[in-house]
Amino acid sequence: MSSLADSTVRIFERLQLSGCPPADPNLFVAALMPGRSGDYIAKDTNGRPAFLISSVQDGSEPRIPPIALEHLRIDHGLACRLTESNGSVQEGLYSVIRCISGDAALQLYFVRTVTTIIESLPASPTQLELEKVINCVVELFRQMSLAPRKTIQGLWAELLLIARATEPCLLIGCWHENPDDLYDFGLGKEKLEVKSTAGGIRRHHFSFNQLNPTPGTTVVVASVFVEVVDDGVSVFNLVESIKARIQGCPELASRIDQIVAATLGSGWRQALEAKFDLELANKSLRFYSSSAIPSVSAPLDPAISDVHFTSDLSDVKSLDGASLVSKGILLGCALDFPH
Repeated sequence: MSSLADSTVRIFERLQLSGCPPADPNLFVAALMPGRSGDYIAKDTNGRPAFLISSVQDGSEPRIPPIALEHLRIDHGLACRLTESNGSVQEGLYSVIRCISGDAALQLYFVRTVTTIIESLPASPTQLELEKVINCVVELFRQMSLAPRKTIQGLWAELLLIARATEPCLLIGCWHENPDDLYDFGLGKEKLEVKSTAGGIRRHHFSFNQLNPTPGTTVVVASVFVEVVDDGVSVFNLVESIKARIQGCPELASRIDQIVAATLGSGWRQALEAKFDLELANKSLRFYSSSAIPSVSAPLDPAISDVHFTSDLSDVKSLDGASLVSKGILLGCALDFPH
C-alpha cells in the first residue's frame, strides 16, 4: 500500500517542463493532488516543486504576508498560470508553497512532508485554516537548520516499534514531542523506552530516573540490535510505511514528520542515506521490565544528581507477550508479537 506522499512524488516526477518560458515565477506545470479537487502539485519554470492551494477569501481578514526561508518561499493570493498534463491552461489566485532549493533530495523531502501537512486541510480552507498549515510547514523547515537532538539509530529504533505495532495510531499519539523527554512513549502511568545497540550485546545507556520511576509507574524497555547495511531500510522508509498504514489520519502523519524533523534537525540528509537491517532488528527485539534491569541503587545521596550508566541486559529475562499485555494498553495493544 502506498502513502499519499508516495503518489504525490510520482505525479511530481512525471510533470514535464517542455515549452515553458524560463524565469516566470507565476507559471507552473501542474497536476491535481490525489484526493484534492482544487489543489495542485506543480513544477515552476526551474523544475522546482510547489504546492498551489486554493482558499476561501471572505475579505474580512488581512492578507497573509509572504514568507521567505533558506529553502522555502510562501506567497498568498498569487496570480498563477497553470498548464496541466492534458495541455489545458488555466489562471487563478493561489497560495503557493514552493521549495527554492535546487537540491533534488531536499525537493523530494519537501514534496513528501508538505503533502502530509496539506492532507489535513478541508476541501475549501479558510484563511485561518490555511495559516495553521503554513505555520506547520514553516516550523518543519525551521527545524532543519537546528542541531540534531538524537542519533539516527535511536530515531530509527523508535520508528521500528511504530511500524510493527498492531495499533500504530495509539503509539504515534503516545510518542514524545520533545526528543529530550525521559521516555520515548507514555500513556498515563505506562512508559516505554526504546534502546538500540550496534554491538551485538545488549548494553544500553540509562539515566537513574529512567529505571527508578515514580511509584505506580510501569516502565518497559524495548531493546533492539541494529546494523548498518547497504540494502537496508532508512528512517524515511519506515516513515512512509507507517503513513501507508494510517491513511485517513493526516494529523497523526503530520505529527510523525514534525517529531522526525525536530529529532534529526540538520541531520536529515544523513538520515536519507543511513540504512539498517530490518530483519535483524525484528528478530532481536525484546522487552524488559525496568525493575529487572541492573541499576544504581536507590535512594541516591541528595548531593548526587544527573546519574547515567551502562547496563548489560544479556542475563535479564525478557517479557513474553502475555506479560506485556498484562501491563496495560500502551504496552500490550500497541505492540506486535508475531515477529
